[in-house]
Amino acid sequence: MLLFALLACTDTPTPADTDTGYTSDIYAELDHWLCHPDKPGSICAENLDTTVVHADGTTELRPHVPAADPPFDCFYVYPTVSGDTTVNSDLEPGVEEEFTTLVQFARYGAVCRQFAPVYRQLTLSSLFSGADPVEGFAMAYADVDDAWRHYLAQHNDGRPVLLVGHSQGSIMLRTLLGTAIEPQPDVHERIVGAHLIGMTVQVPPGALVGGDLASTPLCTSDAEWGCVTTYLSFRPDDPPGPDVFVGQPFPGREVPCTHPGAIAAGSGPLDGVFPTTAPGGIADMLAGNLTPWQDPSSHPAIDTPFFAVPGLVQAECRTAGDFGYLSVEVPDDPSDVRFDDVDGDFFPGWGLHVIDVNLAMDDLVALAQAQFEAR
Repeated sequence: MLLFALLACTDTPTPADTDTGYTSDIYAELDHWLCHPDKPGSICAENLDTTVVHADGTTELRPHVPAADPPFDCFYVYPTVSGDTTVNSDLEPGVEEEFTTLVQFARYGAVCRQFAPVYRQLTLSSLFSGADPVEGFAMAYADVDDAWRHYLAQHNDGRPVLLVGHSQGSIMLRTLLGTAIEPQPDVHERIVGAHLIGMTVQVPPGALVGGDLASTPLCTSDAEWGCVTTYLSFRPDDPPGPDVFVGQPFPGREVPCTHPGAIAAGSGPLDGVFPTTAPGGIADMLAGNLTPWQDPSSHPAIDTPFFAVPGLVQAECRTAGDFGYLSVEVPDDPSDVRFDDVDGDFFPGWGLHVIDVNLAMDDLVALAQAQFEAR
């Protein structure tokens, strides 16, 4: 599989030297950012108002309030979503990139200043074509590195920054962290944390650091500066096996799991947030459930662009051999009128990969704030 090949080739790029005067030819243009504090009409500035739906069917409106003066930044790289038919996408964002960024990242604006570059990612077409990913990965990573260097030189100004990614985006950020950030202590110390969701960050058995990253440890508590949160979501009756989408652990390593809402405990409810509409096509895969109700005909339609179902989904970090994963289910509770199953299965071995972030959206934003405050 393509992502397995990517995991094998991500240690090849070399770090760029810190250059406080660096300006990217690509990322000096705001058109090449999905989210940027200086960009009018940023995806992250769209309406994120949410209807919170409780187990008894009562609802409450939760308006989204962007941070007025956010004390730290967030730098996001989106997953494999491009509908382009080439190996690498172009630099013109489609509805897939926009919708994914809206669903997975925009909500972080409640706590941080947001940067999300467009990059020439390996496309979904290349994912299923069997094409050699090495050259395509190099192009994609070069864009992410370029965007990061531009951000660091032109916008960071010594501010703390959280890395946020999913799937291919997490692979890009894991590579950036290991090759361009960890070797620069003055930059590494600014990293609030890394939310590297939907991919593996492999470590030696029983270790918190080492393996894929030399000096950035796994998170062990819900309020810890400078650590990695990582998980892959699967149903209890369909754990990761030989056909797992992101590849098996390499020899002498294991795949860890950090519960995004209860890191220390390793189990507990998730606070998921889902969109009420999707634009169609490939983007629909990232939507998940579009209604909070088990029986939508018995309840009024949700009139906000998002709904939240706090505590509905239960999750626990488990292991299948050396593969740690987040086991996700909706317990059978006849008194709970919300949906009794999550939508997100598409291909064998993927598990609930496409909705990894939706399942714990509120948890991840709260975790970002707690990590910043832990310094």
